[in-house]
Amino acid sequence: MPENAGNAVLYVFSFRGNMLLTKTISQMGNGSIEISASELQSGMYIYTLAVDGQDIDTNRMIITTE
Repeated sequence: MPENAGNAVLYVFSFRGNMLLTKTISQMGNGSIEISASELQSGMYIYTLAVDGQDIDTNRMIITTE
């Protein structure tokens, strides 16, 4: 994430397109976001990183519980 970014948000969507989580990212530069498996059910999700209102990257995430 660029050090000079004004704001960043991680959005998590269901595969049907429903927004399920929004995580505001306060630390710029290299870092990580942790999403607890208790926040979402097992399944496949789409997440998008938006920086300063622009979608930067979108990817898939799979959550499994044992």
